[in-house]
Amino acid sequence: MKHKGFTLIELVTVIVLLGILAAVAVPRFINVQDDARAAQRAQLKAQIQSGLNLYAAEQIVAESTPYYPANATPLTNYLSEVPDGLTAEAGTIKYHPNDVNTYYMTYSATTSGYTLSDWTAE
Repeated sequence: MKHKGFTLIELVTVIVLLGILAAVAVPRFINVQDDARAAQRAQLKAQIQSGLNLYAAEQIVAESTPYYPANATPLTNYLSEVPDGLTAEAGTIKYHPNDVNTYYMTYSATTSGYTLSDWTAE
């Protein structure tokens, strides 16, 4: 008599192999998400630096001293894309994406533009 189907040993072996693969893949996937979020913040920092320098260049051309934009509106006018959760006050930029952390960055005016600090998490 010929039986069709899998034996219990075969099923347990497949389940164990899937468990091992999941144990290896899940931590790598979590690290990839963290790396992607860090890369997003680095890209946003570069975009803000570029926008602030463009703003400073316009102030220099207008023969005005660069100053801190009082709120996010002047800053966001110089960004190609403004992400949700980005706010700015004089000298401080706050970024609160959809995850649990809030990130802060400070900027200061120089004679040729602005300098930015690195993001710090709250």
